[in-house]
Amino acid sequence: MEFKGVDVFVHSIGLPRLPEEIAGLKLKSMSNRGVLVWPGNIPPVDMTDLFQARFVAPTGTASADQITSLLEDLDRLKVEWVHVEKLLIINGKEAFSGTHGGS
Repeated sequence: MEFKGVDVFVHSIGLPRLPEEIAGLKLKSMSNRGVLVWPGNIPPVDMTDLFQARFVAPTGTASADQITSLLEDLDRLKVEWVHVEKLLIINGKEAFSGTHGGS
């Protein structure tokens, strides 16, 4: 099993402003209700106030310390995160879902 990164679910009215790199992890995408809203143009979608921000390790493997630092840094930036899910690769296959219009 390999630990690739995390999805951090963020409460925000409108697209949250998140650093593109934080705690050694890169912001890969943001989605709302499963639809890709960052990077790129926001599609015509009725968004809710809960966004999924996908942070991945650029080297392929993330650590628990990076996730702890990520959440502490988001707290310092006053980002209201509400839930975290690990992104795992099991037997060489991604064990997490993609995003409609992205990954």
